[in-house]
Amino acid sequence: MSDQDKHPTRPKSAYRTAPTRVVFRRDLESGTWAFIKNRILYPIKLQAVLASRKLNRYRTTHPHYYYRAGIGVAVGALVLIPLFGIVGQDNAVKAKVIRGIETLTQTQVLSVATVSGRSTVYDEDGLMHGFGYDVARQYASHLGIELRMLSFDNRTQALDALQSGDVDLALLSVTEAQKITDAIVSPLACSSEEMAIFRQAGIDEHLAFISATDSDIASNVGKYLCDNEFQKDLTYLAKFHDDTLLDNAYNAKHFADAIQKLPLYEYGFKVSAKEFDHDWQLLAMIGYQESHLDANATSPTGVQGIMMLTQDTARAMGVKDRNDAAQSIHGGAKYLSQLQEQFAHIPEVDRLWFVLAAYNMGPYAVKNIQETLKNSGKDPNLWLNFYAYLHKHEQQTPRYRQCITYVTNIRTYLEAIKQYNANKEQNREVIVKN
Repeated sequence: MSDQDKHPTRPKSAYRTAPTRVVFRRDLESGTWAFIKNRILYPIKLQAVLASRKLNRYRTTHPHYYYRAGIGVAVGALVLIPLFGIVGQDNAVKAKVIRGIETLTQTQVLSVATVSGRSTVYDEDGLMHGFGYDVARQYASHLGIELRMLSFDNRTQALDALQSGDVDLALLSVTEAQKITDAIVSPLACSSEEMAIFRQAGIDEHLAFISATDSDIASNVGKYLCDNEFQKDLTYLAKFHDDTLLDNAYNAKHFADAIQKLPLYEYGFKVSAKEFDHDWQLLAMIGYQESHLDANATSPTGVQGIMMLTQDTARAMGVKDRNDAAQSIHGGAKYLSQLQEQFAHIPEVDRLWFVLAAYNMGPYAVKNIQETLKNSGKDPNLWLNFYAYLHKHEQQTPRYRQCITYVTNIRTYLEAIKQYNANKEQNREVIVKN
């Protein structure tokens, strides 16, 4: 009998294709990452899936084992977690950090504890600045490191953070009646004349840096604060953060009237702000500073409308009627967006003030001053340097005096409107709860 008779074969079907070997995409990949992914990670994943399926089957057949294991994990957690907490707390007490200049050079961060307030730091709705905050920022810049400002609910918490070594300095108001034990106080105002300037600007004259007695930061920060050059800059900084504008009854009444008028244009400010990614309250306060929210306002120089656009700027922004409130607000928002792009290289904490200065006196005038500062060896992107330059030359150029007033006023109005809206929202929440 032949082999064919022993093993008969079925005729090949015309409707069945020849079998082909399956080739996975991972088999075609090459390179180091492909080897790691396919030869190492994929087998691990496969084994993990198989183990999971096995455990799942085991859970259905031996449920009492899972119950016992869960009880064991819960009991172990109740015992071990408090134990580790006690040990960790003990180590934290033993290893209290003694912060000093050497520590700062290692961490590259100056940590300062404070309490939010009129003279220290303003932090509301995405706007963070303040006199004390800017002084701390200047000192951090002097050391060549970054600033981390921590705001606490009260001075006791801030001082506790200092004593525990969580921060390098505390920035608080310290009077004779508030003497602090086991600490060194370095007043920001190094003279009675400087204290008088603080008072005139509505800034707490007793503001001071506080450092631990076992730290060498005190001598360093004290020397920096009382440097003659910095004291001059501190005077300008106090003027920029002058918080007395709305203490004047006339100014306060005009601002209150504007608040009542604002709802007429609030929708337009919000729509344009959303389109160009602005804070609508910033747009509104520019409009208030420019025209007191008067859509028909016209200046002797020919600028018109709520946002007081020049004819050339209005044309470039696509504004056909400057006295049309919606067009004026949209044109002002678009122009502000272009200015932000031009000064995008400036650190965010100072960028807004440069943009406002450019809105007032034109971007080229701002850039010319920056070039002058750069040629004199000063940082042209630091607002304090720019603001001090305006003050030093305001007698020569009236536009500088105007720019000083313009930016300082908008800063005050912006703080006021944010505080007003925050209080309004809080009052609304109270009404809803009641």
